[in-house]
Amino acid sequence: MKGQLELLINNLGKTYHDLVKLGLIEKNSIRESQYEDSDSLEIESISGIELVFEPIAYRFEAIYIRLRNDAYSELPTYPAPLPKSLCEIHERYDSHKIFGKPISSTEANHTAGIPAADIYQLDTNLHPAAQLSLQYGTSKNLNVIAISLLDASV
Repeated sequence: MKGQLELLINNLGKTYHDLVKLGLIEKNSIRESQYEDSDSLEIESISGIELVFEPIAYRFEAIYIRLRNDAYSELPTYPAPLPKSLCEIHERYDSHKIFGKPISSTEANHTAGIPAADIYQLDTNLHPAAQLSLQYGTSKNLNVIAISLLDASV
């Protein structure tokens, strides 16, 4: 049986209203983004998860899953199990071993607050048209999993 996180990933591209009808999110839980440089809409009602929506059509375009924090951060983390294809990744070495060479990689710029990251095509069993961005902390441990539509506008 699929968990809520896997169902959310499977339903990327649906609208906010579709997700409410499916019972995956609560009605009236959407709000404007708290980030200054974003006009997207978001939901943060599940601990450690941020759902991002395009603001005109309310299209569900990205999901951020926070697994751990670096020492300077105390954001909520996601406590439940990850889908099968993601649960074995704990650090950067694991992602390279499991997924192979990333489509693209960036190294951390700690002075600018930019984490190291690897981008892959997401397993098509989870979603046929999404990318997987793995963001690592200062110790190369996996901190954040970001999954977004390949044609996302936000």
